[in-house]
Amino acid sequence: MIGLQEISDGTDNPLVKSELALRTLSNLIKTAEDQDKAKEIVKQWVDSRQK
Repeated sequence: MIGLQEISDGTDNPLVKSELALRTLSNLIKTAEDQDKAKEIVKQWVDSRQK
């Protein structure tokens, strides 16, 4: 979360910009297969919050 806050220009909630969360997944999740799964989970989460 600290890394997200730093690259989000000081936004209170860096997860408002879902592309930031997607860009940082590779730092948290190392295998390509797991990254693909994580990207799908984040996209589903973002979609559910927009409804």
